[in-house]
Amino acid sequence: MKHIKWMMIAAMAALVLNSCETEPTINESDLYGYWVEADDPQDHMRIMHDEKEMNNGHYLGYEWDEKDDVTEQDLWNVSMYHGTDWFEWYVTNNGSNNTLTLVKLTTVKAVIPKTYIIKSLSSTQLVLQDVDDKSDIETWNKQQ
Repeated sequence: MKHIKWMMIAAMAALVLNSCETEPTINESDLYGYWVEADDPQDHMRIMHDEKEMNNGHYLGYEWDEKDDVTEQDLWNVSMYHGTDWFEWYVTNNGSNNTLTLVKLTTVKAVIPKTYIIKSLSSTQLVLQDVDDKSDIETWNKQQ
């Protein structure tokens, strides 16, 4: 009877440990594509994932703001990978949430990465929260 009691306790402990919250996961492929910011539809971002579009082992992307009279084609006409609107990107998981880090690519060596918590990600919407300014939350809608 004593062994059955210990086996029951061990089984209960296993159930409790398995029911603990697991690390959040995202489908990184949902990030790929063309995005428009919901609050500012003139603000655009393209997140690429092709192997030939890598820099330092990270994928590339770029953003542009039509208010600045800039188009997506304008970004391809500047020195690729060193235009101020190009960035490297990567996703990490710190156990409690996923983060998206954008590293601006410039000719200046002192570059500070900008990191966002991925609050939600689907095939149509991306919600980011600035890790340095928790009140800064951006919603992006995927375009075709």
